[in-house]
Amino acid sequence: AVVNVKEFIPRQFVSRNSLKELIPEKGFDETFADMKSEFLDLHLTLSKLRTLSALVQVYAVFEQNSTAYAVLEHVQGMSLRDYLSNNYGELSWEVASPMFVKVMKALSRLHKIGIIHHGISPETLWVTPQNNMKIGGFSISAYQQKNDRVVPDLHAGYAAPEQYDELETCGPWTDVYGLAAVMYKTLTGTMPTESNTRAFNDNLIPPDILNSNVPKSVSIAIMSALTLSPKIRTQMMDDLF
Repeated sequence: AVVNVKEFIPRQFVSRNSLKELIPEKGFDETFADMKSEFLDLHLTLSKLRTLSALVQVYAVFEQNSTAYAVLEHVQGMSLRDYLSNNYGELSWEVASPMFVKVMKALSRLHKIGIIHHGISPETLWVTPQNNMKIGGFSISAYQQKNDRVVPDLHAGYAAPEQYDELETCGPWTDVYGLAAVMYKTLTGTMPTESNTRAFNDNLIPPDILNSNVPKSVSIAIMSALTLSPKIRTQMMDDLF
C-alpha cells in the first residue's frame, strides 16, 4: 500500500550530518528535544483515533536518524485548494455543507481530548474522489504560534490573530477561526483578509454580500467565528452551526 512519511525537521535550526542524522544548532538542543517530543505525542495520539474517518490516518510513529517520523495514510484525491481551482474557485453551501460538517465533528472530538490543529487551511484539508473531506497537516504548537524559539509557519488569511501574538492563548477558538476562514474562501472564492492586518483596518466583507447565494444565517455564523477577539469569537466547534 502507498503511504506518506512525515519527518520532524525544524529547518530553521537543524542540519544533517554524513549519516543523515539531524543535528540541532548550538543552543537549540533543548528546543529540539521538546518539539520532537511534542511531535511524537501528537502523532501517537492521532494514531489511536482510527474511528474518525475525517482524519488522515496515522499508521505508525517511530524514531530514527536522531529525529521522529509519522507514517500517514495516502489520501486519494487532492487538497481543497486544488479542488476549488477545479470547481471555478468556489462551492455552493449545498455542496460544501456535508463536507464541512464531518470535519467540524472530528475537530470537536479532537478538542475534547486537548488536540488543537493550529493550521487549518485549504492546503491541510483533502477532498477524496467521493467528495469526503479529510483533515491532515497537523502541526505542533511551536510551529504555529509566535514564540521566542521558532518563527511560526502560518497560513496567511487562515491563521487567527492570537497565533501572531505570543501573549495570547490558542485553543479550540483558534481552529474555529481557521475553519471559518476556509469556509469563507470556499463559499465566496475570495481569500479572507489576514487577521494581523484586520487589527488595523477590518474591512472583511460578509460572505453573503460577496455571494448572494450564501444563506444569511451561514454568513452570520462565519463572521462570528472570524471575530478578531478570541474571547468574543465563537468558542467551540459545536457552536459554529
